[in-house]
Amino acid sequence: MKRSKSKRFLLVHSWIEYQKYLGILTYAHNANWTLQAVNWKSLPLLHHNNFAGIISQLHPNEHQLVEFVKQADCPKVELCDFIDDSALIQVPAEYDAIGAAVADHFLERHFTSFMFFGFYTERRHSNLYYDGFRARLATKGFSTECIWLTDNPRHTEPNFLRGYHKPNIPPQKYYSTLMRFLRAASKPLALFVENPLDALDVLSCCHTLQLSVPAHVAIVCLSEPEMICALTEIPLSSISNSSVYFRQGYRAAEMLDRMISGRSLPLPETIDAPLAEQVVTRASSNVLAVDNDAIAQLIAYIMNNLDNPDLYVPTLVRQSGISRSTLYSLFVKHTGLSLAAFIRRQRLLRAKTLLATTDKKIQTVANLCGFSSARNLRRALKQDTTLTPRAYQASSALT
Repeated sequence: MKRSKSKRFLLVHSWIEYQKYLGILTYAHNANWTLQAVNWKSLPLLHHNNFAGIISQLHPNEHQLVEFVKQADCPKVELCDFIDDSALIQVPAEYDAIGAAVADHFLERHFTSFMFFGFYTERRHSNLYYDGFRARLATKGFSTECIWLTDNPRHTEPNFLRGYHKPNIPPQKYYSTLMRFLRAASKPLALFVENPLDALDVLSCCHTLQLSVPAHVAIVCLSEPEMICALTEIPLSSISNSSVYFRQGYRAAEMLDRMISGRSLPLPETIDAPLAEQVVTRASSNVLAVDNDAIAQLIAYIMNNLDNPDLYVPTLVRQSGISRSTLYSLFVKHTGLSLAAFIRRQRLLRAKTLLATTDKKIQTVANLCGFSSARNLRRALKQDTTLTPRAYQASSALT
C-alpha cells in the first residue's frame, strides 16, 4: 500500500537530550513525517519555510532561535518552560513519575523518615521530582522534609541552603549547614538527591558525622552521569530519566500532529512506552530500614553480598560480633524472619528482578543471586510462583 506524502516538520533546539530526540523520531517515523533538526549553527542555512509545524526546546539566551520560533506562523510545541509565549504549547516531562518511583523504592525497604535534596529555581523540574516523591509518600501517610539548594538571596527559610555555586561564600558554611540537616533528621533516613554530585557531598558529610550509608542514611539520586553513581566508594543507587524523556518527545510530536489535524486535546493517557524507570539498586540504598544499628549493618552486608554462595549463618555471626542466640532473636524481632529465611527471600527477590528486567541467562542469574546452581534457582522459583525461570521471564515480558 502506497504511503501518503510526508509532512515536513522542524525540531528547533538550543540543546536536546538523546531520549527526547528518539521519542520524537519514533513518532515521526510512524506518522510518515520528514523531520529536520535546526540549532543556532544551522538556522542561517534554512532558506524556506514550507514546514507544517515546530517542536522546540529553547533557552532564552539564544535570541535568534527564540525569535525564529515566535515569528513562525504554524502550530508549535515547546519541551521546556523558559520561554513566555502563549502560542507555544508546552509539553512537560513527567518528572513526578521519577519521584514516585524513588518513593516506592524506599517504601519497599520499610523506611518511615524521608528527605528530598534538590536545587530550587522558579522554573525547573526539580520541583516536580519533589512533588512526585512527596505525593506518593503522602498516600501512605508519610511526610517529607526537604533541603533546597539556592542562589537566590530572597530565600531565607530554614530549609534553603545558601552558598551553592557561590565561590565568595566559604564552602565550610555550605558543608556545616548540610551536616546540620543530616544530623537532625530522624534515622534511618531515606534521602532522594537530585544531583549525583550533591550526593557525593552527602556521602562526605555522612562520613564526617560517622553516619553509616545505607544503615543510617540511604541514598538514591538521578543517574546522569551514570559513572559517578557506579564508581563512588559507596556506589550510589540511581534512577534514569530516559523513559520520561522518551515519553515527552513522543507526546510532543503527537500533540503537534493533533494540533495540525484539528483533533481534540489533551493527549490519550497511554502510549507504547514505559512510564517510569526503575531504581538501579546499589550499596547506598541496598538495605531494609530497622532501628537497630547492628541489624541494619548486617542487613546491608547481606544485601551487598547475595552473590556469595558461602553466605552462611556462621559467617554472619562473625560479621556481626554478636552471639548466635542474641543475633537470632534480634533479627527475628526486626525482620520477622530468621537469617537463613531472609537470605533465601532476598536471593529469590533479586532473581525475580533480573529475570523480569534483563535477558541474562538462567545460570548467570543464579550466579548473581548466590544460588549454587541453575537447578536450585529453578526449584526455589517453582516453589514460590509455580513457574520455571523461562516461564517467569516470558510472563514478565507480557506485562
